[in-house]
This record gives sequence, C-alpha cells and structure tokens, in this order.
Amino acid sequence: MKMLLIGSIIVASALSLLGSFFCGGFDQNLLYAGVKQQWIVVESQQRMESELKTLSKQIEKALKEKEKVLKSLMNKSFVCEADALSAITDFEKTLNYHKLDEPKILAQPHYSQRGRPNTKATHHSFHVHATLVENPLIIAIHRQQVGRFILATNLLDSQKWTECEILREYKGQQSTERGFRFLKDSLFFASSVFLKNTKRIMALAMLMTLALMVYSLGQRQLRVALESI
Repeated sequence: MKMLLIGSIIVASALSLLGSFFCGGFDQNLLYAGVKQQWIVVESQQRMESELKTLSKQIEKALKEKEKVLKSLMNKSFVCEADALSAITDFEKTLNYHKLDEPKILAQPHYSQRGRPNTKATHHSFHVHATLVENPLIIAIHRQQVGRFILATNLLDSQKWTECEILREYKGQQSTERGFRFLKDSLFFASSVFLKNTKRIMALAMLMTLALMVYSLGQRQLRVALESI
C-alpha cells in the first residue's frame, strides 16, 4: 500500500474515533502530482497535547528573543521619522506569534548648547516606542493545526479502504520502518571496515535480511499469542 504524508490542516469534519486517533475523509477525488488520491484527516489527542506544550514553549521563547531585539531597536536613534517607521515594519515581519501594541515614533530635540534650552532645537532624532503582546489570531491558527495531519493513498476504493482502515495500515508501517532502520544502522556498514569483496557484502546483506525476517515472524507469533490470552 502506497502512503504519503502530505501535511497539516486547520479544520476537520466527519471525524470518527479509532483508539486515541480521529479520522475523517474530506475529498475522494483529489489529484496531486498527477496521481489520483484519497485523502483523510487524522487527529491525535495525545499528539495534540504534546504539540500544545511545545507551542507554548515556542511562544515563550520567541517573546524573550524578540523583546531583546525590540529593546535594541528602541535604544536606536533615527535621523527621520520615515526611517523609524521602516524599522518598525521590518521588525514586525520577523514576528511569528506576537505583534506590536500601539507603536509610536517619539521625536527628541537636540540643542546647540548644554543646560536649560533657551533657543530652538537645532535638529531632532526619532525613536521607536512599543511593547510586544501576543497575537491571538495567529496563535489560534497554530493551536488549531496541532495534532492534525493528512494521510493520502492512491487506493481509491473508499468502500474497501475506509478512513479507519487507511489509518490502521499507516500505523502498521511503523514495524516495517523500524526494520529498515535496523538494516541501515551504521554498525552494518561492513564495507568500510570489515568486508571489501562485493559478493561477501551481498551475502552479509542477505543474512541481515533473513535475520530481520526471523525477528519479524517472532514478533508476529508473540502478538498472536498475546491476543489469544
């Protein structure tokens, strides 16, 4: 079964429960990269809770980092108001979870001599004044996305391959992926240390594959035995 992990979305509907996961189809006739596909939305409550904690940490970290940049920006003087406004615009483009609350441009007069000014200012410098606050709209969008992703398959028989069946097959691929991780482990790069002959390397790869097959069969028998208890 060919499966593709496409990405995350914001909203989902027609969700059905499968363990700790929710899944629901939203379009059966999608064309992506020239291939007809069936897409389903998957939502994991456990993954959502974990990603919400991560998101909170990212927001807190971003606030500390951007407050330092804003402090440096507020200590900087500009020769004209337009330059200060441009600096504010450039800074706002770097914000992911926050926004500036009522940014202001303050003009500071400069005089030709020290002490109490008794003449008009010779020139002005301009300074940025603002505070950082959370952007509730952007943060709400990020919170809606956590714990959700899309699965796609090129098997279009929606009667045979229901949303829950597709999710079950996708979760079942984890054991296969662990097997490939075993085969690609750096400890088995024998050609760089132990073996130089191509035929011997191929023979070792076959033995590793057989060992993996025996290991997988043992796992299967163990699962079947546990299910019968």
